[in-house]
Amino acid sequence: MSEALNERSTYIDRFASHVSHEFKTPLTSMQGALELLQEHADDMPQEQRQRFINNLYDDTERLKRLVNRLLEQARADSLQTTNEQTDILPIIKQLAYAYSRRGLAVEHELSSLHLNIAPIAFETVLSNLLENSLQHGADKVEITIRTVSLTCLLTLKDNGAGISKANQENVFTPFFTTQRDEGGTGLGLGIVQALLQTWKGAIRLVPTESGACFELALSRSNF
Repeated sequence: MSEALNERSTYIDRFASHVSHEFKTPLTSMQGALELLQEHADDMPQEQRQRFINNLYDDTERLKRLVNRLLEQARADSLQTTNEQTDILPIIKQLAYAYSRRGLAVEHELSSLHLNIAPIAFETVLSNLLENSLQHGADKVEITIRTVSLTCLLTLKDNGAGISKANQENVFTPFFTTQRDEGGTGLGLGIVQALLQTWKGAIRLVPTESGACFELALSRSNF
């Protein structure tokens, strides 16, 4: 118990440090822009003034995304395991339709399958992974599944830009992202990991020659 408490304390300290840094960067930028506008707005060219205003808007949007992601992370970290079971096929079909309208084809040949995870948790896990694929330039994700004993291994393989070897060990590190300028917060995979761990599952990055490939492990229900 002592070891678990120490690990939790270390996690909270590290996470708080990351949060502080993530908020400080846009806030510092916003403060600098506001000071310049306050002092020089009257004699500043319209084009330059508009650029500062656009930067302020972008930073506020970044903070809003960060706050929303932090709330998702907090909910994921605080969830308690339930006895809920989910037929994953309807959720996969629903998300496949939604993402096809955004240019991401989700291919699968799955049949009805019940796993030990709450429906909303599984939907959040899958949508975060599909969003990652979309942000990294993929237009196709293939979902396959295999069973090992009582564990189901669900694999998502996309054809996007992939993850460089230098970045692979950091993909589950909170706030690590290569898509910050495109709106990435670096919290998506952390949320996925926390949700899966709540239901005694796991996620790992699978080595692949192209694109990105993640494998989810969840137990099969007795439904």
